Amino acid sequence: MRHSVILPVLLALGVANLAFLPGLEPGDVLSQQGEPSRRAIAVGEPSLLDALCSGRDELLGLLLGGGGKPGKEKAGRAGALLPALHGDAAVRGFRSGESETGLHAWGDSSAQVFVRTGNPALLRMLEQCGVGPSGLNSRGESAVEVAILEGRKNLLRRLMEAGAPLSSSHPTGWNVLQLALQRGDSEVLKTLLAHGADPQARGGNHRTSLDLALALGSSAQEIDLLLEAGADPNQVGPDGRAALDLLLAEKDFERAGILIRHGGRAGLALYNAVVEGDRDTFRFLLRQGVKPETGAEDPVLVAAVREGHAELVADLLEVCGKQDLTRRGREGQSAFHLAVALNRLDLCRLLLGAGADANKSFARPVKTEFLARVRPIGYLKSHLKYDSRVTPLMAAADCGNLELAGLLMDHGARRFTWTGRKSYYPIGFAARRGDVKMMQLLLGVDPENEERWVKVDLTEQRVSVYDGTGRELFSSEVSTGKKGYRTRTGEFVITNKNRHHVSNIYKGVKMPYFQRFSCGDFGFHEGYCPGYPASHGCLRVPRGEASKLWEITKVGDRVVIVP
Repeated sequence: MRHSVILPVLLALGVANLAFLPGLEPGDVLSQQGEPSRRAIAVGEPSLLDALCSGRDELLGLLLGGGGKPGKEKAGRAGALLPALHGDAAVRGFRSGESETGLHAWGDSSAQVFVRTGNPALLRMLEQCGVGPSGLNSRGESAVEVAILEGRKNLLRRLMEAGAPLSSSHPTGWNVLQLALQRGDSEVLKTLLAHGADPQARGGNHRTSLDLALALGSSAQEIDLLLEAGADPNQVGPDGRAALDLLLAEKDFERAGILIRHGGRAGLALYNAVVEGDRDTFRFLLRQGVKPETGAEDPVLVAAVREGHAELVADLLEVCGKQDLTRRGREGQSAFHLAVALNRLDLCRLLLGAGADANKSFARPVKTEFLARVRPIGYLKSHLKYDSRVTPLMAAADCGNLELAGLLMDHGARRFTWTGRKSYYPIGFAARRGDVKMMQLLLGVDPENEERWVKVDLTEQRVSVYDGTGRELFSSEVSTGKKGYRTRTGEFVITNKNRHHVSNIYKGVKMPYFQRFSCGDFGFHEGYCPGYPASHGCLRVPRGEASKLWEITKVGDRVVIVP
């Protein structure tokens, strides 16, 4: 065999075709941990080595046509080719690492040349020489690494079939998968993974292949290959951020979708999209089938209500279950109760339509953070803090939101329920504020379409009832409050009627045909009318007239008392 002749010639042919690691200049120190880059350094001019790689085995005979057994003389003649092809430096580089036999068992670049040619005949010669496929060249690169960096797919496949190991690390620290990623060669990446390359192995800068792929902006196909092979879609990068978070921040929905399909957890990302009002990301995640996290301290639906994003709430309700409507947020209340406190009619409509319970009381004890969101006007905040069984309808009555109150009643809110300690009804909240329209609504009367109304003139000591067109239906004398008990003026509502009422202020005093004003302590009742103010604040109506007035008026009618 003519080993000593063949090896120097192939070395001479191969030197010109050495390629640098992508991202490194020819003079760089190869052991450094460089940042990943897709920039490939151009290799040398095409040489005869490329002809050998193309399968033109006849060139070998042409170059080495001397025949006979190897010896120093022939080795010298072959060595003489080196200066002509690559100069004295190539010769010195070869001789400095050459053993007596001309083979260095893969630690010598001369043996590596065989592998780099990819020529079947040369590979067979290498095998006959007893050189395995796992050695290193003069730069410390294995055959597999050289094949990857130079994009020699056929050669790489032959090495894989020959059992070349894939666990080695390039002098730069990158593993074989990361070298393929830097080259941007998905076919090479696929070949390596098919032969058992570990996508979880860490290389340069302690990065996994998936982390490097994201940093390089690798294609969706390359990301998918890594995940299919077992890369962790939920891994955290060097900066402490999850891979999915990085892609979503860049609006890279294509690659983010691949992570999600391979098990990437996106529940927190869904929450962040809601808080940030990022509807594009939010809707993308929903299309990917991402569900809100069930164990989160602050449910995403509550967060959407807190931020006031009606469109996001609507989108969420399409995927949320019934249990999500009852889960409490960091304020200690459900999404619906938070919407009520914020006086957001649009959000309440969405939540009620999804099945929120209109009669569910606010949760106790009420947190300070929640009280801070309740409007300071009215009595709701005090009742939430010191009372119990406060309902959404009471909150609506307290803030005067007629539309919200009507919406709640349309969804079954009970009007005649009371608080646990103070025994206040919803209408009581409206009455304390003197909200006539709210009182009428809660009594089942359309405040914008009155059938009748009542006028009391304190100066004339007279009561009159008019229909909706202003036509007088009834008129009678009355006796109002005397000095020190003057009857209050203003607008009121007949909130209840009692045919046989007995005063609970003046014990035992009968007040037939009693009609209470605005849940207060005065109203119409039958009594003596001397022609001047004589009562303790109520409005006395003469016997016979009181029963007529009783029949004409209804609960919910508005009463206007003028001086």
